[in-house]
Amino acid sequence: MKILSFIPARGGSKGVHKKNIQLLNDHPLIAYTICSSLQCDLIDKTIVSSDDPTILQISKDYGADIIERPQGIAQDDSPTEPSIQHALEILEKDNFIPDFIILNQPTSPFRLVKDLKNSILLLNDDFDAVMSLSEVPAHYHPKWLKIINDQQVISYEKEN
Repeated sequence: MKILSFIPARGGSKGVHKKNIQLLNDHPLIAYTICSSLQCDLIDKTIVSSDDPTILQISKDYGADIIERPQGIAQDDSPTEPSIQHALEILEKDNFIPDFIILNQPTSPFRLVKDLKNSILLLNDDFDAVMSLSEVPAHYHPKWLKIINDQQVISYEKEN
């Protein structure tokens, strides 16, 4: 089983300017996601996809493979899926076709290697996807809320 760790890291950010490379305890934010991915022995390849040359260089310095993302799929309103597809097309040319993809957001720096491993170990014939969730405050907009119903994650808006 081949596992790809995909880390999307656009250069533009509306909330926190250059958030993916802001320092957290003397390391860029993205470094924590790269390092946990590289430390997980069940992950075969760690890719950072970005449109920003600084993010790409930092990612390479921390040991990740990098893919330059085209501007057309690196906009503020661009969904993540086209960037994953773009990476898969490039990796396929290098004969790397993963069985599973882990989407590792660089804005979650406190992810543990054991959590990555435990998630990967859940993948089998019964479960082909795993998602980590956490409780959110009640004031969050329902558009962003999900609920678990019979081992499925569904939109709160659809259920209510």
